[in-house]
Order: sequence, then structure tokens, then C-alpha cells
Amino acid sequence: MLPTNAEGSDELNVRPSSADDEGYRSILDRLTDNDRYFRFFHAVSELGPSERRVGNVGDEVVGYVAEDHGEPIGAAHAVVGADGTAELAIEVVPTGRHHGVGTRLMGAVAAELRRRGVRELVAYALAGNSAFAEMAHTCGMHAGGIEDGVVTWRLPLVEAPAP
Repeated sequence: MLPTNAEGSDELNVRPSSADDEGYRSILDRLTDNDRYFRFFHAVSELGPSERRVGNVGDEVVGYVAEDHGEPIGAAHAVVGADGTAELAIEVVPTGRHHGVGTRLMGAVAAELRRRGVRELVAYALAGNSAFAEMAHTCGMHAGGIEDGVVTWRLPLVEAPAP
């Protein structure tokens, strides 16, 4: 099961994000060019309104920001579709990686999606994004097919009814 907060850590706080969250924006600004390529599937040297908009939350978007001593170091959000699935996006600044930040963010997103009755969390990642693949495996996601160099990752959120 995914953790939903930073249990055992007094330094990491995972909080819900809000529309126009400055913490989310500061995370995007600190990503490397390679990080942005993996996140947006194309080269992005400057973040415009469309890239920044993906963090806005509302009825159809669940989002969280992870802060280390008050400094935003990671964010995750999921857009809920009418088909009972939600699509995940996640970013962790380079200095925050390999410390469980992404796992904690995914846990928070998954818990809220379960509460809302969403049946499955889906993520798309470039095949070369080994950091995402490692985190996805840790969180129990399963890789599906690869199409045009993009791997589809899936995490069931509710158990399928018994036959």
C-alpha cells in the first residue's frame, strides 16, 4: 500500500495544492531541461501558460505538493476522466529524488482518488524515463504496452467485483 504522508519524517509535508499554487510553479521552474522533456514529451526551455496550467486543481483535478522544511520539492496531480480513470502527472526536483517524495505524493493522490470512487490511475511515461519506472514499480503500478516510445502505467484503485 502506498503511504499517504511523510510518516516518520518531521521535515517532509505533503499538502493539497490549489489553483495557481506558487509551490507547484517553483517546482516546475527548478526542473532541468531533461526533466521537462520527460514530463511534457517534448523540449520545453521556458514554461508557458499551458505547461503551468496542468497543476490547477478543481473538481476534476486532484493535486498535492511535497515540501521539505517549507520548500516545495515535488508535486503530483491527476485529472479525473468521465470513464472512471485518472491520469497522473508528477514532478520532483533533482535534489528531492530517491527519498520517497514521489511515492508519498502518489500515495496522497491515490488515496484521494479512491475516496472519490475513481477505479484506476493511469500514467504515461517515455520509455527512457527510468526514474519514473522505478517509482511506478515501487508504488505497485504495472507497465502496459509501449506505443511510439510511451509506456502506459496502470494502478487499480478499487478491486474488481468477484465473478
